[in-house]
Amino acid sequence: MDQYLFDEESFDALDRAGVAWRDLHSALHGEHPRIRRPVGSEGLLLVVRTGGGSWLVVGFVEQRDGAWLLTDVRHVSEDEAAALDRMFRGGSR
Repeated sequence: MDQYLFDEESFDALDRAGVAWRDLHSALHGEHPRIRRPVGSEGLLLVVRTGGGSWLVVGFVEQRDGAWLLTDVRHVSEDEAAALDRMFRGGSR
C-alpha cells in the first residue's frame, strides 16, 4: 500500500492550487476514481477525483519503496474534467 508524504513545500503547493489537504487526503485514500502513471524511475502522477467531484492532477517523487512525497498539484481544466467524466462513465465523444 502506498504512503503519501507531505512536507512544507507540499503544503505550499496545495495552497497555490487552492486545494484543501483534507480533500486531497480523501481522494488519495477513498474509493474515488483515479488514474495512476509512473513517471520515470522515481516519479508518480495520479489523477484523482475528490469527494466534491473535482479532478486533481498530483505529482509525487518516491522517497523509499511505496512512500511518495507530494511535489505538485493542480485542478484539471474543464475540458480535461469532461473527458475524465466520460471515460469513467464509459462514454466517448
